[in-house]
Amino acid sequence: MLTPDKGKDPDYLGTIIFDQLDMLCTYASEGRNELSRDQVDEIIDRITRYRGNPTLWRI
Repeated sequence: MLTPDKGKDPDYLGTIIFDQLDMLCTYASEGRNELSRDQVDEIIDRITRYRGNPTLWRI
C-alpha cells in the first residue's frame, strides 16, 4: 500500500508510526479519509497488546 496512489484509494486511512514502543506514536492521514482520535487510540492499544503478548500472534 506504500505507493504514490495511496491518497486516491478510498480504503486507505493513513499510517501509524511507532517512534518509541508504548510511548510515542504518530498518525498521518494522507488519503481522502482519516481516522478519528478515538479510532487511532484504539488501534494503537490493540497493536501494543499484540506486540506485548506473542501468544496472540498465533490467532
